[in-house]
Amino acid sequence: MGDDVGCVTGLILPMELETQAQYWTERHGGFGKGFTRQRFDMGANRGPGPLYPLTAGQFGSGAAMAFRRTALERIGYFDSALGAGTRARGGDDLHGFASLILSGQAIVYEPAAVTWHLHRREAAGMQRQAHGYGVGLGAYLASMVMHRPALLWQILIGLPAGIAHMMGFRSQKINRLPPDYPRSYVWLERLGILLGPLAYLGSRRSLAKPVKSDGEERLVAGTETGRS
Repeated sequence: MGDDVGCVTGLILPMELETQAQYWTERHGGFGKGFTRQRFDMGANRGPGPLYPLTAGQFGSGAAMAFRRTALERIGYFDSALGAGTRARGGDDLHGFASLILSGQAIVYEPAAVTWHLHRREAAGMQRQAHGYGVGLGAYLASMVMHRPALLWQILIGLPAGIAHMMGFRSQKINRLPPDYPRSYVWLERLGILLGPLAYLGSRRSLAKPVKSDGEERLVAGTETGRS
């Protein structure tokens, strides 16, 4: 597979599609990235678009990913201010993917590695998920700029393409949604993107607060510990 491959992601299929919300999740994008093996890097296998490799969702999902230990050491591990359980709600997998590609390593998407995922069954869960996706995306982009300020120019240059992807008439993201998918969920996701940077900053602050343990104060390890 190559010594430069630092991460392999796999195909994620729905464990069941029994409710409307589960169907919405799958049409929204699901987690699967198709049935063709792909390699991503900054060379001959560079993806299209001005925002590559910040468009890290195309590489796979955190629900099915495996990193080489040395690859994580090279990028400084994950950003602990991102992910489930933080104010950022997600984005830790995207940060890991994009950081790995930018470090000169490669990601391979292997559809033969199959994982089954149980989508949320209720509409309320899908509503929270849509908003959380947006917050996680915005937080992830803020994290990338925080660690690599030069990326801000790439984001600004690619902003028109990003807006077209999210809101344009020819947007695949919008056009793949079923007719009964609530448009309020679309706007909740967009609002989440705008709130994501603030959520990320709040997450970093909360991780940097001193925590008392056994009568002594210590700092919670966050991005300040050298993790990128």
